[in-house]
Amino acid sequence: MNTNIRRLESISVGKLDEKANYIEKKDGVSVYRLNMGEPDIKTDESYYKAFAMYAKQAPKVNAYGDYKGNVDLRKSYAVYYNEKIKRNKFNKEDIQVTLGASDAIISTLKTVCNENDGVILIEPFFADYKMYCKLLGLDVKSYTIKEIMSNKAKIDDNCRVILFSNPGNPDGKVFNKDELDKITRLAKKNDLYIISDEVYSEIAYSKFISLADYDYNKSIIVDSASKKFSNGGARVGAIITKNTSVLDNIHKIYNARISISNVEQYAVNNMFKQKDKIFDNILKIYNKRKNNIENYLQKQDVIKYEVPDGGLFFLLELPVKDTEKFSEWVLENYRLDNQTVYIQSAKDFYCGNEGKNKVRLSFNNNSKYVIKGLDLLKDAVEEYNKNEGVPVFKSTESEITSKKTSVKTKSNIYGFDEGAESKITKRILDKKLAKNIATKKAVKTDLVKPVKESIRNSERKIEKRINSTTKVEPRISKLSKTAKLQARKKKNI
Repeated sequence: MNTNIRRLESISVGKLDEKANYIEKKDGVSVYRLNMGEPDIKTDESYYKAFAMYAKQAPKVNAYGDYKGNVDLRKSYAVYYNEKIKRNKFNKEDIQVTLGASDAIISTLKTVCNENDGVILIEPFFADYKMYCKLLGLDVKSYTIKEIMSNKAKIDDNCRVILFSNPGNPDGKVFNKDELDKITRLAKKNDLYIISDEVYSEIAYSKFISLADYDYNKSIIVDSASKKFSNGGARVGAIITKNTSVLDNIHKIYNARISISNVEQYAVNNMFKQKDKIFDNILKIYNKRKNNIENYLQKQDVIKYEVPDGGLFFLLELPVKDTEKFSEWVLENYRLDNQTVYIQSAKDFYCGNEGKNKVRLSFNNNSKYVIKGLDLLKDAVEEYNKNEGVPVFKSTESEITSKKTSVKTKSNIYGFDEGAESKITKRILDKKLAKNIATKKAVKTDLVKPVKESIRNSERKIEKRINSTTKVEPRISKLSKTAKLQARKKKNI
């Protein structure tokens, strides 16, 4: 078995996917998925119409295509980038069509690096970058853009590449001219390749500058139809570079792979003919979602956040020590009205521990859905911290399901679950609660029974019950006149 593959560790989101699917199917739990990186916007009809168009003109035999990619699609990519930088720089010979952006990055790294060479990732980075590097036996170092700007990045002798996404995933960072200038100077000084992953370039809420605008010979751009065309299933991407030596060697990889799907390339090229309309529509939708989520986050004080300049994600900071453990706890042990939330820890987006208290929030769903998920997330954080990770199964009707017994039971006047068996953090009723209880009228005599006992015995039983029951929200019940008089004698219940 390949040593590099055996050493790979699945990113945290992969570990929880099966768990989320399981509780949805087995337990019927509604899981609000705030982790997803796949666009939900309807793929433009120009993509699907292309299949019918292709069928009318297709040859009898669907033979292998050009290993470099469909000629018309390569021309479309060249025109697209020339329009983006407003000059005639690229032609079809500067383009290699790939099986999406991930394939493009792996093939490029495989071409420009030998095993044990070094790659610098700009933090926070797309989690899969680290996995690609491990797969190829490459050493990884990471620096923030602030560290690079302040000359704190140390370049080892084995370093070959600087790799980053622009706009960034997971933080939506759009690199400005000064930052791109600095990255380019650093690469030139140390004879490094630059790989700029620009799959989110059409989802930018501030001015976007492509690495294509730089004439550094070791610049390489990676692109894909997945995000900007909302078409992840096509699995069509591209490598764009003026470096003929790099392309000549990349061609060897794709020649060995034979070719990319003919009809998929044809269909994506048909989308390029409608690109302005498609890009405008997608940007408008995501920008509205971003603004709605920002408005929500401004009105709460549990979650810290930074507003993204582009892309489909917010990077959130939660008041928990380990978001990976928290994310797993939420799926397993948190329910509100039989709903829970699936959020991805940001741990995998860093080489160190900087992401341990952060999560990536995706808005690849409508604002109403995401905000409902954020409501659940905020409540889950509060319950997690309040109860030190003990299971919480509750409803807005104050009916609590014990995790151990899985039986809904009625709460007594103090709000404690009579049938609960799960242990909770010790908590004693405060004076304010006792006063509120004492001023209410009873409607059921069985609910008043604990109060009719002597005050001293009641107090001891309350504390004992707190130590051994599932945590629930206190509930105010009405007391009878007799119970009210007794309660007034002791206001510290």
